[in-house]
Amino acid sequence: MTFDKWVHGMKTGTGLERLKSGTGLDNLEKPLPANKLGKHIVVTYQRLRLGMGFIALLFPLIILGIGFAYNINFETSYSAYYFGLPAGDLKAKIFPGIFPTRVFFCGFLFALGVFLMLYKGFNRWEDVLLVTAGVAAICVAVFPMWYKNLYPENDFPYENLFWVFSRIHYGSAIVLFSCMALVAWFCSKTTLKDKTFSAALDEQTWTWADHHPILSSFFIAWLPVLAIPILYFTQNLPTQRDTFARAYNWIGLAMLLFPLTAWLLTTLTQQRDYLVLVLEAIGVWTFAAFWLLKSRELVLSQPEEKAIKGMNPLPGGQSILDAAYGG
Repeated sequence: MTFDKWVHGMKTGTGLERLKSGTGLDNLEKPLPANKLGKHIVVTYQRLRLGMGFIALLFPLIILGIGFAYNINFETSYSAYYFGLPAGDLKAKIFPGIFPTRVFFCGFLFALGVFLMLYKGFNRWEDVLLVTAGVAAICVAVFPMWYKNLYPENDFPYENLFWVFSRIHYGSAIVLFSCMALVAWFCSKTTLKDKTFSAALDEQTWTWADHHPILSSFFIAWLPVLAIPILYFTQNLPTQRDTFARAYNWIGLAMLLFPLTAWLLTTLTQQRDYLVLVLEAIGVWTFAAFWLLKSRELVLSQPEEKAIKGMNPLPGGQSILDAAYGG
């Protein structure tokens, strides 16, 4: 085919349709088939929950890794990484300098904040708490803490303003973890209490976590960065209603206790050490544990699938998800 003929064919409907068909672009103009729509909705929710879980799980490790790569001294708080400078720039008090960890610190917090605000909870109070937590996460990123190692010790014109920012920063962090603790304590069991939505859990095989609910729940809540991968790869994550409920209670307690302890250490002693950094990391990991465990529960119990099955039946009485899953 000559170039002129190809151009002529492209100008006609037949030529354009042939091009679309050959590249798969014709599918872009077609709506999602009805038998795939339900699964599409469910998978979107699953990815949103897993996304929050994995971002929080990797957050402390990536911040430390980027800091190490740029020769930034270990800070005594993750909030200090907002102003993390390479050692040479910090010694010379170069401001503004290159803050490589700030991009990741703020980016992760904005992502988590937006996800929390967009996620639709299973009851009204969960919605309110998640939106509040999302706004608080963004405020933690927007309002930095006071960082005395960077600014001049005397005659810094914005010192008072940054002290105000620090109070907003710490207050927002407390609101974030408090809201998530309340979600874990009071709202996370909504899907467990509804026997219709959680009936599938009764059919699951018991795992080590279910046979040792106290130990496994403590392990998941207090050492999530180790517990979640180990239990996942050994196929011993919880499967039973009571185990999930107990784990959510422990996670809620840990989610409030670790950040609060870190804050009390810095406020009452006016000192900072690496214990604060560790406590903050574990606090973030408990946040990750909640979302990863919640994803696990809802994958097993499938409440969203069951809710959609009663909606939008296809011709012949078959629901969207019946068709999607071959039911």
